Amino acid sequence: MCAGCWRTIGLCLCLVLAGCAGFAPSDADDPGNETGSIAGDPTAPYDALPDGETVVERHRDRLRSAGSVTIDVESQFRVIGPDDERIERTNRTAELDYTTSPPRRLVVDGDGTERWLGPERNLTKRSFGGYSRTTGSIDLVDGLDPDTIDFLAFDGPTEIDRDGGPHYRYRATGIDPAFEGAFEDDSETVENASATLVLRSDGTVVSATESFVFVDGDTRVEQSRSVRYANVGETDVTRPDWYEEALAETDPLPHETVTETLEIPESNATLAVTGEAGDVASDYGPHPTFDPAGTFSADELAAAQVSCLVQVYLPESYDRAELTLEYADEHVPGGDEDGLALTHYDARSGSFTTIGDVDPATNTATASIDRDGYYFVVHEPTYETAFVSGDEPSETAPPPTCG
Repeated sequence: MCAGCWRTIGLCLCLVLAGCAGFAPSDADDPGNETGSIAGDPTAPYDALPDGETVVERHRDRLRSAGSVTIDVESQFRVIGPDDERIERTNRTAELDYTTSPPRRLVVDGDGTERWLGPERNLTKRSFGGYSRTTGSIDLVDGLDPDTIDFLAFDGPTEIDRDGGPHYRYRATGIDPAFEGAFEDDSETVENASATLVLRSDGTVVSATESFVFVDGDTRVEQSRSVRYANVGETDVTRPDWYEEALAETDPLPHETVTETLEIPESNATLAVTGEAGDVASDYGPHPTFDPAGTFSADELAAAQVSCLVQVYLPESYDRAELTLEYADEHVPGGDEDGLALTHYDARSGSFTTIGDVDPATNTATASIDRDGYYFVVHEPTYETAFVSGDEPSETAPPPTCG
């Protein structure tokens, strides 16, 4: 990876951490911002916080309510390679606007450790000092390995002395996979990643810093960034519909087993995927997709097609996936339901595989599936005659009308 590449990715990670939850350690000077505080005492017992909130959750809401946040980013890169050793420092100021989708989950363990699974942030970056204006969507969760780590764990708070009263530091370690997910090459690894958040006693966001060592072959890059928050805007906050539900914890935790049911009404198709919420639930990260695919364009295949064609993408980790397709009698050639089968079509290899039978009593075909691809109900005798042999089928029926 070129130096410019890791430098850019590093800054993106900084902005994600600083924006998503201010994740990262810092002893940077207090910027002196006395506005935009969050009510509540960050040292209070966890069960005494209002409405089940935690300090980091209130910090997240602070950023959501901000009309804008001006941050100073101080970066240092130390590159150590076989023929190159240098230190580069950069200082930038950027004004950020934040909007958020529903939070993934923030929970508190019995030992008081705060665990956070971050929401997607739609980030608009208005820049100063040579930055270009960019708008994009950054989701830290997409880079996480659900089998390794799907949260950041903060220990604390630790009280520290600062001008203007006590401050409180929260520190997260063991988060190498979260950083590693930003790099596409498997040969590149991250070591010693840590993040810290600093709050005032009234909950106002003060600063954050993150650091890690990026390793690519013989080259090691030590990176650290400090972020200071200033001019946190005051705006009225309208709680989204999902907020109370999130506080009540009625939505699943990442490791709870859930069944995500997807439907395509116009195709009379249903896909039910069971697994850990962090793998299969649409509110979390990678999740199953289920799309209509219409009918085959080749007449020989269209003649044998009895149900609509659907396309399925399954996540890497799940327990069970069950597909149900409905069909109508009018599309069955010669009314021969004994010749029907639920079939998987692999577009890359051009192969068709029978995976299940139909239930004539309910006009449905249901089967467990374990692969991506296209699925439909086929009349096998017509398929063998028209598509395989190239002959005219003895019985025909109109293909289904699919949305």
